[in-house]
Amino acid sequence: MAESLELTDKDLSAPAKEFFELKYDMTTWAALLGTLFGYLCPYIQDVWTVRKILDEDEVEELHESFLAVYCRQITCAMIFDGRSYFNPSKAVTPEDFTMGYPDIPSPN
Repeated sequence: MAESLELTDKDLSAPAKEFFELKYDMTTWAALLGTLFGYLCPYIQDVWTVRKILDEDEVEELHESFLAVYCRQITCAMIFDGRSYFNPSKAVTPEDFTMGYPDIPSPN
């Protein structure tokens, strides 16, 4: 019991407050989900699509427009979308977790 109380006393990391933190968080989230559930899972493909949009040059040029509130709204939307996708009342089939590989560009 004491151990679990100690764990709850720690500060949680704050959600992204600027564009590059959001992009980093989305990359990490997509990689984690892909590792756990396979990259052909429709939810992971949606997360990766958002990540690829953030990587577009035109979007990155607007990085100053991504205020903390917008970055956090995007983060919350992804969390809520994941909760609805992995909802226990939804029938999930093995095909939802078929292993695949993402379209990740190699570094320059």
